[in-house]
Amino acid sequence: MRMFRYRGRASDGSVAEGSLEAPNSAVAAGRVKALGVELEWIREASAQALPADPQRRAEVVPAPRRAEAAVASAVPGISLAELAAFFRQFATLIRSGVPIVQSVGSLERSVGSARLRAILAECSRRLSDGERLSDVMECYPSAFPPLALEMIRAGETGGMLETMLSRIADHLERELAMRRLMARLTMYPKLVVVTAFLLLGRSGFTEMTPAFSRWVIGMMGMQRYTTLDYLGDTVFALGAILAAWWLLGAASRVAGARWPAYGIAVERLKMAAPGLGSVVREFALTRFGRALGALYGSGLPLGSAVAVAGRASGSAALAHATEGIAARVSAGYGLCAAMRETGFFPHTVLEMVSTGEQTGNLDTMLEKMAEYLEADAQSKAHLHAHLFATGVYLVVAAMVGLAVARFYMGYGSAAGQAAAGAGMIICL
Repeated sequence: MRMFRYRGRASDGSVAEGSLEAPNSAVAAGRVKALGVELEWIREASAQALPADPQRRAEVVPAPRRAEAAVASAVPGISLAELAAFFRQFATLIRSGVPIVQSVGSLERSVGSARLRAILAECSRRLSDGERLSDVMECYPSAFPPLALEMIRAGETGGMLETMLSRIADHLERELAMRRLMARLTMYPKLVVVTAFLLLGRSGFTEMTPAFSRWVIGMMGMQRYTTLDYLGDTVFALGAILAAWWLLGAASRVAGARWPAYGIAVERLKMAAPGLGSVVREFALTRFGRALGALYGSGLPLGSAVAVAGRASGSAALAHATEGIAARVSAGYGLCAAMRETGFFPHTVLEMVSTGEQTGNLDTMLEKMAEYLEADAQSKAHLHAHLFATGVYLVVAAMVGLAVARFYMGYGSAAGQAAAGAGMIICL
């Protein structure tokens, strides 16, 4: 028998906490429900006592999850497209009456990702032993986001697992659409930068002479500069820069996971950048609004929903701000008042949240807020993408023009010296 700790609400609305013995988490949850307690969370007791505050329950993490989280901070997890398809198919199988264990086993054989297939094989084994789906998925934070875990817990508690799986799929599909939009918006500036580097190369910045012009002059036999030299100045140099950028990003993610203050400082620095900072902030708020609307609409307590939505936003600064919001909301503050005290949220967002609280349609208003912020961020991203591309074009044109001017100045100087030498010979 294993020991489990739980927290929930009794029939009179008071907080109910305690512990009990059970063979697995599913049986433990059933026994707590039989006591007339509406569960908020249930966890296996460990050597460390679980925190009483549900917002801080993630601090006690099993060893497998810690190892998985360390890997997740350095390398990407399962792709969003794969996750969206997985949860959509999972919801369809549950709706058709297929038991959870058989559904996971069927999806294990059909998914394309080898990593997700291995995770589902382990999940299927543990589900067969009687463990709950949410407890099993919690051990793989790089594969299953916090929002999905909390919605699955709400579905298990309320007997609405199929509905929650469908809502998770809806949320992930909207997130995937937003990421694809951001990829389209940044594609043109990226192509401009790559093309500019292929023209300028490393020598364009070190010697103020574009690599492409040096290559053409070398092909004409006017200087020693081979095709291999050109590739080294452009393609190989660009590959080294991209590799260094990837390593820097991986190191930054690991540092952010190890030292949260570092991640928050980096995020605030991004948001303080002129122009693009507002775009980064609005896209983070879009994710936060959609996640909070989905969680709150699923019946999760508002304090817990705020904390999870902050982590789902992908912004360390926003997640840090929502920790204070969740604590204030749990203490009886209104959501709008708690958000205003952080100083993080713009006036428009606060007004829309206040309207949602007053009308009782908070989840609907949060979705409208997300749509408004996404449209505004999209228009700003379009503008900054074109301005950035134009700026790169002007820099390239200026450097090419400078190289041409230097070439003709050198050519004219050489021609003048030759003419002067010929004049001296005639005089003699």
